[in-house]
Amino acid sequence: MNALLGRVRDFYLTSPGAAAATRGRAMARAPAAAVLGAPRESALAAAVLALALSRAGRWPCALAAFWRTGAMAARLPAYPAARRLAVRLRAHGVEATPSLGLVRVTLPDAPPEAAALAERAMTAAPSPVALALAGARVPEIDALLRLQDVIVLACRPDEDPALAHIARESLSALAVPVVACQVPAGLPARALAMAGARVPGAWRGALWPAVETAT
Repeated sequence: MNALLGRVRDFYLTSPGAAAATRGRAMARAPAAAVLGAPRESALAAAVLALALSRAGRWPCALAAFWRTGAMAARLPAYPAARRLAVRLRAHGVEATPSLGLVRVTLPDAPPEAAALAERAMTAAPSPVALALAGARVPEIDALLRLQDVIVLACRPDEDPALAHIARESLSALAVPVVACQVPAGLPARALAMAGARVPGAWRGALWPAVETAT
C-alpha cells in the first residue's frame, strides 16, 4: 500500500527536476505502452503517457514513437538525459529527436518496418516508451502490441463507449491489459505536451489507470 501511495504522490506532485536527481539510482525495467486511436488523439496520448510514466517512476526522460499520426510538434531545447537517449538510439539505427524531456521517433509507414524499428527502439531505450499507433492492425502490429505492458485506447469525448468495448474484445487475444482513456477536449497545453514539457493537469486522472497498470 505504501508503494502505491508513493507512486500516486510522485505522479501528481513530483517536480520535473526531481527525475534528473535520480539518474544515478539502480534502474528497474522501463515500462512500455501502446496507444491506439485516431492520429491526433493517439499522438497526444502517447506523448503525455510517456511523460507520465517517466514522472511516476522518476525516470529522467521518456521515448514516444509515432506511426501514421501526421506532423510532429515543435522541437524545444532538450534536457541532457533526452539528448543522451537520442544519441543512444541513433547508434542503434533509430533516428530520434529530443525535445525537453521527451525523445520522439517517427516510424516508417509500412507495418513490417514500423514494427521492427519500434521494437529496436524499445530494446535500446533504458526509459519508458509509449507508441502511438494510428494505422490499421495487421499481424506485425499485433506482434508489437504483445510486447507492451499496457494498451491504451485513446477515445474522443463524443465517441460511443460501445466502440471502446468492441476494441477491448478484439484485443483480448493478445493477453495484454487494455485501458480506455478519454482524450480531454480543448486542451490548451497540447503543443507543450507534444514537445515534452509536462503532463497537463487534465490528463492526470485520465492516465493514472494506464500508468498504474504499466508500472
